[in-house]
Amino acid sequence: MPELLQFPHGVGQDQDASFGDNRSAIAVAKEIYNLEGFKGVFRGLNITIAREIPAFVTYFATYECLTRTSDNSPVSTMTMLVAGGTAGVVSWLISYPVDIIKSRMQMDGMNGSRMYKNGLDCVRKSVAVEGYSFLFRGLAPTLVRAFPVNASCFAVVTWTMRLFNEMPAIESSGASVWDNFLQNSQPAETSTLLLQ
Repeated sequence: MPELLQFPHGVGQDQDASFGDNRSAIAVAKEIYNLEGFKGVFRGLNITIAREIPAFVTYFATYECLTRTSDNSPVSTMTMLVAGGTAGVVSWLISYPVDIIKSRMQMDGMNGSRMYKNGLDCVRKSVAVEGYSFLFRGLAPTLVRAFPVNASCFAVVTWTMRLFNEMPAIESSGASVWDNFLQNSQPAETSTLLLQ
């Protein structure tokens, strides 16, 4: 239980000690540039790309698979919420170990000398000291947060796209955006009662 309350992989703790609490992102970037040059500013970029590609592929593919219908009909809001939440959880399950390595690589050297030569060296040294469990430390709160955040995100984006795609039809029919929203979000018999 104490692990759940800690910052995953030390994020935020080492930064404050190294740069002080009141520095802006630009001031930190300048400090890194002065100490390590152009390469230091982009430390962790390769591993970030290695995390993002599988994360976003699984994210959007999961949502698409869970919301696709055989007749291309719109799905319910509840389906959007469950599919969006599930997509976020699956994406984090796939990418979390790489995210841990990425964060360690980016934090490496903030308090002096660098410990890791590259991502593989970071994995080897971390496993030797902490075992493989370090790759999943902090995963539970991340997944708990991922479901509602991604559920609401996908639902809002999908409803916004639906509303904007239907705007010309709404304007020509004389119905308000709110009436259209109610009609599309409720079962047919309920929405008819609400609009009367």
